[in-house]
Amino acid sequence: MKKLLFILTLILSFNALAETKTYQCGENCTATLDESGVLRVSGTGEMYDYDDQTRFETPWYNDVSEIKDIVIENGITRIGTHSFFGFYLAENIEISDTVQKVSYGALDEARNLKKITVSDTTLWDNQDDIYNSENITLYCRGNLEKCKQNFLKYTYKVNDIAVAAGPRKNKRIYTIDEANRVAKPTGNTIRIKYR
Repeated sequence: MKKLLFILTLILSFNALAETKTYQCGENCTATLDESGVLRVSGTGEMYDYDDQTRFETPWYNDVSEIKDIVIENGITRIGTHSFFGFYLAENIEISDTVQKVSYGALDEARNLKKITVSDTTLWDNQDDIYNSENITLYCRGNLEKCKQNFLKYTYKVNDIAVAAGPRKNKRIYTIDEANRVAKPTGNTIRIKYR
């Protein structure tokens, strides 16, 4: 009897560990978080927006410490404002070709972000949203120059230094030359370095 109880406890524990969590993140968008820490956003259309007050109320906010990677699947057309606020352990985000825009603050305080995979058709709002990330490699599907242009679109130049627009503009400084010294573009990738 004790063996049977032990086996049942193990099975229930394993099922609890293997359980996926599901979140509503848009009118026609849902996300699932699996046991390996991958958050997959699927469905159609735009994700919800969150403002400065509601960014702490995203459906997955209490599970941020479990999320290592983000995958935005085909069908999603826009990543909402502050959608992934505070994803301090996330290292990678893969954005499908159907995403037309990454809204302001979508990756705010994603401090550990190392890799972004994106299409050359995706536009980015203000680049103030990747807070304190030092090195991010941008993997482009399509034309690399167009990817860089879209990624850096909402910046302005001061003495040949690109400064991201936005409230923390003085903390978001980099140059293309500086980034190229860190890692020259190879194929369809470029390293973006922040200081």
